Amino acid sequence: SVYTTLPEGSQQMWLADQLNVFTYITILGAVQFGIVQHCLVVEAGRGRKRNGLKQAQEKAKQMIATAKEERVSLQKLVQRYEAVEKPEGSTAPNAENATGQLFVTSEEAVSQDVRESDMLFIKYSMKIFQAFDGNDSDALNPSEVRKALTYFNIYLSSAQTPKVMCMFLRDSGFS
Repeated sequence: SVYTTLPEGSQQMWLADQLNVFTYITILGAVQFGIVQHCLVVEAGRGRKRNGLKQAQEKAKQMIATAKEERVSLQKLVQRYEAVEKPEGSTAPNAENATGQLFVTSEEAVSQDVRESDMLFIKYSMKIFQAFDGNDSDALNPSEVRKALTYFNIYLSSAQTPKVMCMFLRDSGFS
């Protein structure tokens, strides 16, 4: 051990103090490394979700247009497009859920060419919207939009968020 080679003395030795300081610095460095690694893993997961949302973007726009035409909420439209229980004698490809029930893509989703993978990300984004709609108003204010964008690793200042919202609304045809 290092301590056996140190000369004995009645006062605290500076080398022992230095070893203790270096030990604490090493431990703090390891803790910081762990925190940074955790943040990187969380950020990578959010990035994958953002990429999935980008891939489903065109289908989401199409569904929003359909919802506007039919004057129904996007949530109602999503419910109509969700997979349905497989009817007896059907030969359509299916998936089994945890309870053993068989499901197939709804006929309405097939007719509109809405894939279940697109639905997954659209439903996910709706869930995020509802999570950040703090006052259950079915509308997001700038601070709620900012929090939602941060969830997807898109960082805007409090001043930038309303400007970006207005630009988006103008591009979408709202004055």
